[in-house]
Amino acid sequence: MENITTPTLWMGGAVDWNVPIQNSEQMYIAMKRLGRETQLVVYPGEHHGIRRPSFQKDRFER
Repeated sequence: MENITTPTLWMGGAVDWNVPIQNSEQMYIAMKRLGRETQLVVYPGEHHGIRRPSFQKDRFER
């Protein structure tokens, strides 16, 4: 992970049981500790497939 220099964006649904958001949270924290440019976006109430139109729009714009 120390070799990662590209900015990262971690995103997912808060209640996704297929790919739990905890995985993204752990990677985000690790990247922050290394001083890397990173961002975490958690969509509340969403599962693996982001359904709410405003969240879909946000995801595609990011």
